[in-house]
Amino acid sequence: SIEPLGKKISDAMKEQVRPRSYTGDLEASINHTYDAAKRELSIGPDENRGVYDAGMILQEGTKRISGAPWKPIAAWAEFRGMSPRQAWFVVLKIRRSGVTPHPFLMETLNRSDVQGAMESTAARLGESIAAYAISGKRNIGGVISTP
Repeated sequence: SIEPLGKKISDAMKEQVRPRSYTGDLEASINHTYDAAKRELSIGPDENRGVYDAGMILQEGTKRISGAPWKPIAAWAEFRGMSPRQAWFVVLKIRRSGVTPHPFLMETLNRSDVQGAMESTAARLGESIAAYAISGKRNIGGVISTP
């Protein structure tokens, strides 16, 4: 099953974004789903900041945001132990040049625990495919299930 891989990667992704978190909303929004019909595993956050994807803001940063709001940035700065003056400089920086990117996608996939989980899952899938091919599409030892 691919489900354990989805859980492993989504848990690792949560660990990757945690140092950049202050509300925990982005981290909490990271999930995984497996669509068996499409054979597609989707992993990632689904949190938004207004109409913008919060995960992509963290991953890629932004261009300048001329109307960057004071209150959310001030709350973030206070959480980080910054003074209101320091927070104002952050607002000015975002208004002039945007939010700095903090990539986490490839960092998640390049982790050794995630690499090991992907290799293990690939090996199991390979064994299942080989058994299916050798068996003439018959179920062998519970490894293969046919529709």
